[in-house]
Amino acid sequence: MPSPVAIPWQEVHLPNGPFLYDCDPHWKWVQRRMPDFDLWCVWRGVGQLQVNGCTFKLHPGSAFLFQPGDCIEAEHEADHPLLVYAAHFLPRHQPDEAGWGRLSPDPIHHQLEEVAFWRTQSALSVECWHGPDESKRPLAQAIFWHLLLLILQSEGAPSESDASVRLRQLIAEIRRRPGGAWGVPDMARSCGWSRAQFTRQFRHLTGWAPASFVIRQRITLAEYYLRETLLPISRIAEVLGYRDHFFFSRQFKQQTGEAPRDYRQRWDRDQPSA
Repeated sequence: MPSPVAIPWQEVHLPNGPFLYDCDPHWKWVQRRMPDFDLWCVWRGVGQLQVNGCTFKLHPGSAFLFQPGDCIEAEHEADHPLLVYAAHFLPRHQPDEAGWGRLSPDPIHHQLEEVAFWRTQSALSVECWHGPDESKRPLAQAIFWHLLLLILQSEGAPSESDASVRLRQLIAEIRRRPGGAWGVPDMARSCGWSRAQFTRQFRHLTGWAPASFVIRQRITLAEYYLRETLLPISRIAEVLGYRDHFFFSRQFKQQTGEAPRDYRQRWDRDQPSA
C-alpha cells in the first residue's frame, strides 16, 4: 500500500483560482500531457476516468491530484453529468531542469467523505476567489489547501470495492429520484450483498436504515413541492411513489408533525406580502 504523500511546497500559485464546472451532457475530456498540477473533485454525476492508463470510476467524492505530464481521458454518463471542482496550480519556487517533478509515480486519488459539506465549501471558495472583494481570497485558498491535504494524506487508503462504489451511486440515485421503487431486497441484490450486510453498510454511510432514508428523502422533496409549487397533494403523493395519498399524508405528519395541507397553509401564511 502506498504511503501518504507529503506536500513539498510551502506556497503555491493559483493563476486563475478555483472553478466549478457543470459539465455538458456530451462532455468528454482528453489531456495528452497535463502542463501543471490540478486539484480535481467530483461533487455530482457518474463517469469514468483514466490517468496514465489506470482506470477509475467517477462518482460523488472522487478526488484526484493530477501531476505535470499526466495523460488523462474522461467521460460521464449523459443522464448523470458531472459537477466538478477544479483548481490548477504551480509551486511558487522555480522548477529545476526536469520541471517541478512528480509527487508520486502513481495516480493520486482519494474518495472524499462528507461530499455535501465539501461541495458547499468548494462553491464558497469559488465565490470568494472570483467575487469583487479580493480580501476574501485567503479563505478560498484555505479551502483549496484543506482539500489538497485530504487527498495527499489519505492517498494510501485502500480503494473501494465495486460493491461500495455501487452503494454510493445508489444513495446518490435515491436522492435524485426518491419516488422510485426502492425495495431493500432489490437494492441489496444490486450491490451484491445480503440484506443484513447491505443494511449495515447503508447505515454506516448515511446514518439511516435504507427504508427510513428513502422516506426521509421523499418527505424532504414533498416539503419542497408544498412550498414551491401548486401541485395538488394527491399529485405530489403520486410523484413520490405513493399509491395512496392518504397514506402519504399520514407518513408526512409522522415525519414533520403536521399534515401536508397544514404545512402548505402555514408556509403560505408566513410568507411576507409582496
